Amino acid sequence: MKTLALTASATLILLAGCSSTTAMEKPEGTYVITAKGDSRAEVLSDAKDKALEQCQEHDFASFTIVQQELLAPNDTLAKNRASDRTMTGATLDDDADMAAMVSDDGEYQLTWQIRCSR
Repeated sequence: MKTLALTASATLILLAGCSSTTAMEKPEGTYVITAKGDSRAEVLSDAKDKALEQCQEHDFASFTIVQQELLAPNDTLAKNRASDRTMTGATLDDDADMAAMVSDDGEYQLTWQIRCSR
């Protein structure tokens, strides 16, 4: 699973894998989780796993979905807009894999804004 995580300072860190998930911490204490994959079930499962992982790193056991956006495989324009919103404020370094930040046609893209809870 390819995983991109944005730290509190919004720096991208690339970890290797096959489907794609991202997490970005926002200043207001929420996180943006994005998952991309071949099926709705896959992106929902991957987003849930990434959200729990992100919250557990900060000693939280659960999360609340504040906002959800699920985009269909061929909705390229909406995916580009969603990626642009997610990237705003991010600091990128030489290791950032920009291809992993954008969904290709044929992939579902799910974006959650979450708040971690105990």
